[in-house]
Amino acid sequence: MDSEHWFAPMASNTPANGKGSQLIYLSTNSIIPVNIKIYGGNKLLGTITIKKGDPQFFYDWDKSQIIVENNDEKMKVLNKGVHLVGDGNFYANLRFSIPEEAEMVTSKGRSALGKTFFLGMQKGKVRYSNNIASILATEDNTTVTLSNYEPSLVFTNDKTPNTAQKTILLNKGESYIYEVDNINANNASFDGLIGAKVQSDKPISVTCGNFLAGLNQGRDYYNDIFMDQTIPVEKIGTEYILMSGYGSIADASVMEKTLIVASEDNTEVFLNDNKTGTPDFILPKAGSFQFVKSLNYKPSDPVNNVYSLYVKTSKPAYVYQILAGSPISDISSGAMSIIPPLSCLLPSKIDEIASINENLTMDSNGNYVDNDVKLNIITQKGANVFLNDSKANINGPFPISGNNDWEAYTSYHVTGTITVSTDNKKAVTFGIAAGNGSIGYGGYFAGFNVEPYITGVGDCDDFKYLEVQDNYDEYEWYYSPDQINWTKLAETSNRLDPLGVYGYYKCKVIKQACSTFLFSDVFLYKSCTVVGPPQSYTLSFCESLSPPITPKFSKKIGAPIDIIKTKITKDPEEGKAYIDNLGNIHFEAENSTLEKVTFTYYFEGYGSFPDSEEVTVTINLTQIKVENKEIFSCVDSSGLATYNLKDFETTSTDPTITKFEYFTDKNLSNEIPSSELNNYKSSPNTIIYVKVSNAAGCYRIGELSLKTYTPPVISIQINGRSATINATGGLPPYQYAIENSKEFIDFQDNNVFNNLPIGLNTVYVLSSDKCTKASQDFMITQLLNVITPNADGYNDILDYSEMKYKNNFSIQIFNRYGLEVYKSNGQKYTWDGKLNGKSLPTDTYWYIIQWEEPKTQQTFQFTNYLLLKNSN
Repeated sequence: MDSEHWFAPMASNTPANGKGSQLIYLSTNSIIPVNIKIYGGNKLLGTITIKKGDPQFFYDWDKSQIIVENNDEKMKVLNKGVHLVGDGNFYANLRFSIPEEAEMVTSKGRSALGKTFFLGMQKGKVRYSNNIASILATEDNTTVTLSNYEPSLVFTNDKTPNTAQKTILLNKGESYIYEVDNINANNASFDGLIGAKVQSDKPISVTCGNFLAGLNQGRDYYNDIFMDQTIPVEKIGTEYILMSGYGSIADASVMEKTLIVASEDNTEVFLNDNKTGTPDFILPKAGSFQFVKSLNYKPSDPVNNVYSLYVKTSKPAYVYQILAGSPISDISSGAMSIIPPLSCLLPSKIDEIASINENLTMDSNGNYVDNDVKLNIITQKGANVFLNDSKANINGPFPISGNNDWEAYTSYHVTGTITVSTDNKKAVTFGIAAGNGSIGYGGYFAGFNVEPYITGVGDCDDFKYLEVQDNYDEYEWYYSPDQINWTKLAETSNRLDPLGVYGYYKCKVIKQACSTFLFSDVFLYKSCTVVGPPQSYTLSFCESLSPPITPKFSKKIGAPIDIIKTKITKDPEEGKAYIDNLGNIHFEAENSTLEKVTFTYYFEGYGSFPDSEEVTVTINLTQIKVENKEIFSCVDSSGLATYNLKDFETTSTDPTITKFEYFTDKNLSNEIPSSELNNYKSSPNTIIYVKVSNAAGCYRIGELSLKTYTPPVISIQINGRSATINATGGLPPYQYAIENSKEFIDFQDNNVFNNLPIGLNTVYVLSSDKCTKASQDFMITQLLNVITPNADGYNDILDYSEMKYKNNFSIQIFNRYGLEVYKSNGQKYTWDGKLNGKSLPTDTYWYIIQWEEPKTQQTFQFTNYLLLKNSN
């Protein structure tokens, strides 16, 4: 129980299609209402109020806040996970499910926060299983490193594979998930992340386990979720007692087992009543691990399936329990819990755990299934144990093989909200094994925060009291203004109202079961830093803030400020904020490209416990909007073009611009005179640099590219005596012209030309820039191939009169045997089908036409067949 709790998000490799539930169960032993704020990624998700007898659960959130299915979000900084803050102490446990799978994660409060962790999880080699380590940061600029794993493991969405460690930087409220998915065959060859080390430079919360894992008993789907919030190395111990879950130990349950992970090299492990001095096994390295099978558990009440395992280690070690949550199906109802070490400082009462048998799960038909709960209670020997102030339905005590100082109790089929207690100050803790035929879940609810620590309950605007855990039997409070001279206070409960007296406090606690006392760490109670009214300014992107900011208290008007304590607590994203020797706040924009930056400064007054304030400053930066531009012009015979450089200004819509200056070089050393700007002579493919300024004297540099259009590229489609001209490049739209030996068809918009003469034609294309026309020659070669000399006026002769515009035109005609039957002489362009005045017989002939193009003096020759059909 604590006033703050954290739950890191988890990675699923089995999408649930939106099905399942995710509920945080909240309860407290306080009769005074406890108000709880629930944050996700520093964003308030909701609020809830609880008190003793009135527990609640929080569910009004998106599933993806705690269960991440998208592989792209794994190994990526996220604003996911949950942080709960109460104005009093409370229990929080996350119960979640997908169809036919479920688990519970019990929050350990501040005891879960630390800097070094070693991971535990099920050793599941089934294909649909994964291993995860999930991190939730509690402070800004937290560096987290994962190590001590097999480097060839394939991590989901890993941008740096095959590395011996993986490091990430997180800010408060941010989270990060490492996943090893066994769908990758390579991963199934190794032990996943068991024994992997997570280390950070600031406190973090870590959740580890398998979102799916299981037992490969001849098929690949005996799966369940094995997950818990782990604890840092300083919270583990050397003595543990584990009580069996619902798995049948007498039948050598394959689900029930214990994982022991070393935190230091050469850790000796002794099981049960081993007093020989020779350990059962040795874990040689930090992160080394071994599973202890259920056959090593000792019977306490075998008839009722009550077995125990006592573990003692030579050095602090982690102990994780894998158990079955249902007697119906051992292999389908797995769960995982981290076990608290034995301590006489355990509480005497665990008060108000809500709805112990609830974990909303559905069977394969979509029906909700009831859960059966087995309660395992571990106490100091001689404890007088009660469940909900009753001794009914409690079995035991059962002895623990190897440990005469502790004993155990069980209770079956437990339902509702429960309290476990002893009435003779003996230490107690308990865990559960719960589930149904398809799912299992488990966890321990106390035993992780046994050492005293002081917390301030309430926030700066509504501070209530200082508090130490209520696990102890006697309390003494002490106050000091300087940590040297201490004064004992009158308060003897676990809560102290400091009555607004700032200073140092500590609490001495006594636990009768330990026959000793402990002091908490010293707690500094001082005035909270006030969040001052935000300040906002508008500058141009090159300006400095003038005058600088002089810090002033917003509530204690006129109070003096200790200027040497003034500091920038958050730097601007761009630009520079700094403090001068008078304590004033300066800001220089330094040509920032951002439209807004923020920074935060802190200042305080004088005295041992001074007032302090922190202010966020927003600087709105006026930017000049400059767009680079291209302008085009035609090139003259000298290779130069004339440009109007002031065209650069025509597209500017920024009203803050006051001046444009033009330069030939990037260094702005060679300015173009204003008299040349409208008719600037330059070769194309040149860049002009434009200095664009505003009234504040700030400027940006734009680029004006001087271009000329490239000539169009022509393509031609010929169909008989017609040609369709197409063009690309240049500046559309285009105009088209045709020239041949017969005529010149002037430029027109239509790109189709008909009735073109045989022979060479030249097409011209002119783009809209009117700079350069492109040309291309092409041939029309549609030759005549039949004549019928019957005087009907149609095809009576072979007629090439259109070739009269060509030079040296000639026709030769041959019969099928290759004998020449006709050869033109001089300017003859026709043949009537006769030889020496006599009609030749109907037959197929061959002919050759030849000419010289007047434009190019190039000779062309074409051959074609000719069908002669005579009527005689």
